[in-house]
Amino acid sequence: MAQNPRILLKLRPQTSLAAAPSRPNLRPLFESATPTQALGLTGASPTWYIAEVPEAGTTAWDAAHSQLAAVLGLDESAITFAEPDLPQSFPSENEANAGGSALALKPPDCTFHDQDNDARKPGPGFAWHLGDAFSQLEQARSSFAFSDPNRTRIAHIDTGYDPNHSARPARILHALERNFVNEDGTPNSAADPNRGFLFDNSGHGTGTIGLLAGQAVPQNNNQPVGGAPDADIVPLRIANSVVLFFTSTVAQALNYAVQQQCDVISMSMGGLPSGAWNDAVNAAYEAGICIVAASGDCFGGLPTHHVVYPARYHRTIAACGVMADGTAYFNLPFHIVEGNWGPDSTMTAALAAYTPNTRGRSSAAPMLSIWTERELRPPRPRSPPRLRCGTRNTSHNFRGIGNA
Repeated sequence: MAQNPRILLKLRPQTSLAAAPSRPNLRPLFESATPTQALGLTGASPTWYIAEVPEAGTTAWDAAHSQLAAVLGLDESAITFAEPDLPQSFPSENEANAGGSALALKPPDCTFHDQDNDARKPGPGFAWHLGDAFSQLEQARSSFAFSDPNRTRIAHIDTGYDPNHSARPARILHALERNFVNEDGTPNSAADPNRGFLFDNSGHGTGTIGLLAGQAVPQNNNQPVGGAPDADIVPLRIANSVVLFFTSTVAQALNYAVQQQCDVISMSMGGLPSGAWNDAVNAAYEAGICIVAASGDCFGGLPTHHVVYPARYHRTIAACGVMADGTAYFNLPFHIVEGNWGPDSTMTAALAAYTPNTRGRSSAAPMLSIWTERELRPPRPRSPPRLRCGTRNTSHNFRGIGNA
């Protein structure tokens, strides 16, 4: 039986404060009892809700443009914005290594599966991207030790993580991790079952969180495989796989990262723009959080070569990638995934990082998040101009990361 279309609604406060408790098909989008405050807005601002609208039209957009006020029993003036809670996808079928192993490491014994050696230039050995000839992250990691209470907190928005993987981060804040996939029935666990189904890609988050803050593994001479292994990590699961996620879960995860006072958000997924995403990104920026999001992937420019959202917002950093020889993931054979680019106005807020060719632009987001974390080590003022300009004006000085 098909599920009723879900609609995201922005309601005026005088209506929304009383609406949800009496209507089972209308509920707050965010967990907080005061979501407007969590978003950095005033109590008098409109509030986001999610509604199931039965038989409202043939498509999600038909439902959004239908007579929602009458269906939900609200005054028409109460609704300031409506959009469908779209199922979205992030192409990455060709980014996983043979066997789909995150980080090319099989848990728990770290059996190494070598890099692809095709049109993508492979690097010189395992974890090559951390070296002095590339990102210099290994050197940066050893030059400054973390210490409490000034430890950077990074939200990782993806498909979750494998809690048994040998390259998982050592400092996961388990009390704060969340799962916004309602079907899982485990709201307090961001664990990824990694089912291994065809086109499932459920191990995607395990790979990106390992690149972000993975602990020491034998294949890397018992050194951390992640660039920021001592940072506090808050895993936020928004999808069963990168092939299918909903607009609402991204907004919920961004809002939650603001609530938990994260310093950096690393997101290796993206899709179509959303009013709810727009508000959540603005709130994160105004709270002093830097968002680094993957620019997106395509095959020969299809379905689009333009940077996807939220990376395309000017208050985020669009994460692009370069291979070991310094060339972009561009002009590759049609069957090999390329990185998204453009339009020109978007690229002024884009950066590129050396990435292992296991997950393309998906691995660029955690790599750039690490440099952001290095630049923004607390204590520092949580002001948006300092955060944004500090990142954009200093990252290009590091070898391997530059304006894309």
